[in-house]
Amino acid sequence: MIEIVRWFLGFSEFKIEGDFNNFLSKFQKNIWLVRKRGKLVTSRCMTKDYRYLNNESIYCGCFITKFRDFGFLNFLKKYRFRFGLCVGVLVFFLAIFISNLFVWNVEVNGNALVSDEQVFKVCDENGLHFGSFIGNIDEKDIEFKLKEKFPEISWVSLNRVAGKYVIEISESKRKPEIVNFEGPGEIVSNFDGEVVYVEAYSGTPLVNVGDVIHKGQLLVSSVEEIKGRDNVIISPSSAKIIAKVRHKNEIHCNKNSVIDQKTGIQKFEKSFSLFGLKIPLKLNRKDKKVVKCKEIYKPLKLLGIRFPILMQTTVYDVYETVNLANDIKNIKRVLASEEKKWELNEFMGSKILNRFYNFEENDDEVVLKSELLVEQRVDKKVPLDVESVQSRLESKKSEDEE
Repeated sequence: MIEIVRWFLGFSEFKIEGDFNNFLSKFQKNIWLVRKRGKLVTSRCMTKDYRYLNNESIYCGCFITKFRDFGFLNFLKKYRFRFGLCVGVLVFFLAIFISNLFVWNVEVNGNALVSDEQVFKVCDENGLHFGSFIGNIDEKDIEFKLKEKFPEISWVSLNRVAGKYVIEISESKRKPEIVNFEGPGEIVSNFDGEVVYVEAYSGTPLVNVGDVIHKGQLLVSSVEEIKGRDNVIISPSSAKIIAKVRHKNEIHCNKNSVIDQKTGIQKFEKSFSLFGLKIPLKLNRKDKKVVKCKEIYKPLKLLGIRFPILMQTTVYDVYETVNLANDIKNIKRVLASEEKKWELNEFMGSKILNRFYNFEENDDEVVLKSELLVEQRVDKKVPLDVESVQSRLESKKSEDEE
């Protein structure tokens, strides 16, 4: 601790010439680290005490000469007139402080179904990107937008450490169903199908594997009977029920439709971004038939440190207007593409067991009819109907009496 105080306040090293015995015995409390090397004697003292010791050394029959100064305050005193150095140090610490007010890095963890580029795109649209000002970022709004945009995200959290954001994501195969009621509920079927899996977490399951179910049928009851008693317990139902379900879909396309179709060509626009300010390197006239596909960032790195200065490349997909004009082959390709999009959106997290496609053509349009066998969850939670429960209990009681 004493050494730290000495280094902060500053101390000096000096040499003693002449009769040093009297000097050392008189001022032994003010000096330390006395060394004798031949005829040369050196020692140290606090810088503020040096002038006093220098004046008093004459009366002791010796004189002292200072070698050099040490410590923080002596360093400041030495460079107090070097304005360039002072300004440089000030700018350095100011730059460190200001840099923590901007986003230097964004990482995504825990995602598998949703790509990093998709997450970055939503964040960029809502003000979170490399070089953006932290004060303008609404973390809660970005979390809401991510969950709204991607149904497979069940939980997301934005964590910031200095200028780095880490987006933690937890995904589920199916977006949790949001119910607008509180209290006990029952599980009913969403579709017609054949049950292949039943797992009831709470409540009384009313179906088994292999049973044929219908839409709206009660699958898990909230009513639990107590053996040996006449009363029952009503508790919230929770279950996971999977069934084989058949789906039918039709997509129509007019033979004379005019559509915008991808050409497979991509255009690139490069820009320089500094603290969120985008500076294009080349002024390009944007074609109306291009759609932004993704953005690629290449931050400036020095000694493994990422700075908020980066090269940004925006990739655009080029579209062309196509008049189908009775081009049956192209019309079928468009219908197949639309069918694929529908399947991805409708059955995300489900397993498609079988597909059947059929194209039908008439004078004005081409129709794609599809039939799919899908293995999917069919459980749906609904509010508890007290009258229905009472009716079921009375019916069961009458059956038992018979």
